[in-house]
Amino acid sequence: LMITVIAAPSVSVASNNPTVCTGGVSILTATVTGGDGTSSFQWQQFISGAWSNVGGNTPSFTTPALTTNTDFRVILTQTTLGCGATSTTTTINVVNDPSVSIVATATGVCVGANVTLTATSLGGTGTCTFQWQSSPDGTTWSPISGETNSSYTTPALSTLGRYRAQINCSGNGCCN
Repeated sequence: LMITVIAAPSVSVASNNPTVCTGGVSILTATVTGGDGTSSFQWQQFISGAWSNVGGNTPSFTTPALTTNTDFRVILTQTTLGCGATSTTTTINVVNDPSVSIVATATGVCVGANVTLTATSLGGTGTCTFQWQSSPDGTTWSPISGETNSSYTTPALSTLGRYRAQINCSGNGCCN
């Protein structure tokens, strides 16, 4: 009698977005190594102190919209020999939506002077870009052509100037 012994399977999980903004989602993908046979998958989410089954029998799983850091794992079962494995925990981190903080070199100047404004992004994830805008009345805003750096120097001012920076972050679920 010959008994075949195969390497026990293992399963790992990768995320396309390990950090998302509030309300973002992540796609988790299981990769199986070793073992033999058809694989089945049971995704789990850590909810209220216990692992709960979520998702279907697929090697990838899209999380629900997340509002707090959340742990996931996948349980692998292979049908040929009944071998299985459980992945390590994968945590999806949730950060606040981005916001902008602006500082100016001066808050009051003489006619004809200019002011340099510097924007800093707070929160968010991924690559953040800026678009400076101006307004004659604080209600209607227009983009300033070509002004997409974190700093902007106004032209020579002759009247009250109103400026703001709009931020756009590439992270999943991030609002502007």
